Amino acid sequence: MDNLTPEELGKLFPIELVPFRNEWVSVFESEKENIVKILGKDTVLRIEHIGSTAIAGIYSKPTIDILVEIPEPVNMNKKIIGTMNSSGYHYILRNDMKPPYMNFVKGYNLKGKKEQTFHIYLAPEQHLLWDRVYFRDYLVCKPEIAKEYEKLKLSLAKKHPFNREDYTHGKTEFVLQITLKAKKFYETLKQIATDFNNCINKADINGLSALMSEDHQFIDRDGNIHQPRSFMVEAWKNFFAAYPGYKNTFTKVDIRNSLVVMQGFAYWSPGNVHDPALWTAVIENNRVKKWQVFYNNSENRNILNIR
Repeated sequence: MDNLTPEELGKLFPIELVPFRNEWVSVFESEKENIVKILGKDTVLRIEHIGSTAIAGIYSKPTIDILVEIPEPVNMNKKIIGTMNSSGYHYILRNDMKPPYMNFVKGYNLKGKKEQTFHIYLAPEQHLLWDRVYFRDYLVCKPEIAKEYEKLKLSLAKKHPFNREDYTHGKTEFVLQITLKAKKFYETLKQIATDFNNCINKADINGLSALMSEDHQFIDRDGNIHQPRSFMVEAWKNFFAAYPGYKNTFTKVDIRNSLVVMQGFAYWSPGNVHDPALWTAVIENNRVKKWQVFYNNSENRNILNIR
């Protein structure tokens, strides 16, 4: 395939958009497990299903796009390339972003597609490729924008059925604009979650109350649900009275499918040993609708897609 011209590739693999298929979710999960087995958990830090097959309800090329986080030192690693090649993945060096990154494809042959196709991208967390997660999440939570994207893709596929470069270029401006909006939107969610925690650390009851939605839920580590806001305001008052030195320190704040996910430690008193914990926050209309605390164990880290 390396020797084919763009025109030949276009004719062999024309742009084909199909309605969303529920099975794409399980196909991704299966391939995710396969990639981890091939490269190992020390190399695969995180795996995300990106692209339109990760967005329910819109037309997509039936190709599963997968983004894999790898440690910075192994970016462009020849051993990874060799291992993936020997496992049936075709390597493509990508220079369309800086720094260059590794791209692997599977499911193509010179007779055209004969099986499920995959595009797999490997890059460290700081790479611009990870902006694609913001784009995906934003379209998932904004169906009206997802439909705009679908309309654009259908138009471009009709106009450029055999030219992947023109098809992709035609989407670029839309993707860039929405990605900027998405990043601003999710940074706001992360800031609200951080502000909520700052109120906890200051024992600021008024601040907590102002940031809670009326139907606010607090879920403790054992899964007990406490609600609504009026109940939790009193509960926090009692908690601060019992633990006046309590503080949460976050070491990392991320977004996982519009869920704010926080990693860090709880400090119950100034002299106490810190307590590893995980938190999630659901933010709606700039208020914290749900605040949940988790034990920091392998089960919960897997659930929240944390390595």
